[in-house]
Parts: sequence; structure tokens; C-alpha cells
Amino acid sequence: MPKTAMILIKETTQFQSVKLFLNSKGRKSEKTKQIYTIALSHFQTFLSKSKYSSYDIETILSPLIQLKISVYFLLLTQ
Repeated sequence: MPKTAMILIKETTQFQSVKLFLNSKGRKSEKTKQIYTIALSHFQTFLSKSKYSSYDIETILSPLIQLKISVYFLLLTQ
């Protein structure tokens, strides 16, 4: 039986910037907040299993903005 991958929802929602972002999205729609939570959790899970595993959903933003990491290379790696 194949092992099911688990997304890191609890871990992702512990980050302060993620909490702020999700709360801002949840003001108008709880469903929107849930969808963003799942999407961010998938991204955190992706990061944790990639060659960029030293980063998390908060720390990856600065190198991406400063163009130290190419978003294209980030998404192509596994």
C-alpha cells in the first residue's frame, strides 16, 4: 500500500506571518482562509522535501525577493 504524504498544516499555521496573512484573508470568507491554509501548507511541505529544506515558508521569501533564489529553479527542484 502506498504511503500517503501528509501536508504540514499545523506547522505552517504556527508562523506569525502566516497567521497574519490568513487572518486578513479570513475577514471576508472563512472558506478562502481554508483554501489559502491548504495551499501554504502544500508549499511548506514542498520546501521541506526539496533541496531548499533549510528554508521554511517565512525564510524563503527574502532570498526570492532579492533574487538570490530563482523561483523557477525552486519550483523545478524536488
